[in-house]
Amino acid sequence: QPAAVTIATPATTSFCDGETEVTLEADAGFTNYRWYFNGSPLTDGTGTSNTLTVNRAGEYTVTVANEAGCESEISNRIIIEEIALPSTSINIFEYDSDCSTGDLIIGVNNTNSEFDYQLTLRETGEPFGPVFTGSTSNTIYVTLSGLTTYTQFGVEVSYADGTGCTNSVEYVDAVEPDFVVLDLSGNTITADISGDYIDYTWYRNDVELRNVTGTTLTVTDAATYSIEVVFEGGCTMTSNAVALTSAGRVSNPVDGKVVANTYPNPTTNIVNLDIPGDDMGEYKVQIMTLSGQIIMSETFNKETEQFTQSFNISTLKAGIYNMTVVKGDNVENIRIVKQ
Repeated sequence: QPAAVTIATPATTSFCDGETEVTLEADAGFTNYRWYFNGSPLTDGTGTSNTLTVNRAGEYTVTVANEAGCESEISNRIIIEEIALPSTSINIFEYDSDCSTGDLIIGVNNTNSEFDYQLTLRETGEPFGPVFTGSTSNTIYVTLSGLTTYTQFGVEVSYADGTGCTNSVEYVDAVEPDFVVLDLSGNTITADISGDYIDYTWYRNDVELRNVTGTTLTVTDAATYSIEVVFEGGCTMTSNAVALTSAGRVSNPVDGKVVANTYPNPTTNIVNLDIPGDDMGEYKVQIMTLSGQIIMSETFNKETEQFTQSFNISTLKAGIYNMTVVKGDNVENIRIVKQ
């Protein structure tokens, strides 16, 4: 009777569910090999290969036989494990909005304390927001910064201890944050409002416009316009301000304000500040958090009517910031969104 052979331990014995594939190799030099899976033979004993490629979890052993047909004792055992993929079946709901920062607080249900979760943007696949650990019994609340419109999310889930497998899905849910921004095109001002709102009020030079309906205005006068929106839940937000002359071009300072616009807004890296008109000279621009912390400060000279200054905000965290533009005693505050 031949002695029991040894199956070499493979470099990896644990695999993610559905990814198992490993070749087991026993000692060579015998006439026949009989491989076993969980104690049951996989071959009839006449096979001659000392290797076996497997693609499922379980216990593997082998016996060998010589030319006389004498069979050995069972070999050592190799255990192949499959690690279950974490579930991606989470639910997201809008819990609250922070009016002072523009942040959206979401609740996440159907998570697991063994897993870490990273939301991803369905459109690009890029991660969005912080990584958070689940909870087997409670709702997890996550703060998302920089959202300005209806957004669809996917999720990537991994084992919190770092030892397991990762699973992902392109779409799990969508949210629509409370946000408003004015878009200027020619003589037309459009209020792009995201979220469920109750009411809104247009302002001309900070004076309420009565009997104005609709989220679009066509204007021809030299005035500064903004809109205030009341959202469901009580959050009130005021948009950026825009101004036009009667000829349909952006005006010079009105009521102590610098007339300026930004684009693209929202942006991921570069925001351009457009300061048209004939008010030449030195301008100072500061970009700060909504709590007042100055992040960026720059001074420059405007020497042409059509003037644009670019700012690289790629290193800023996603969120909402205030841009203050100062020319002498005139000031304009613009809300910019970094995605």
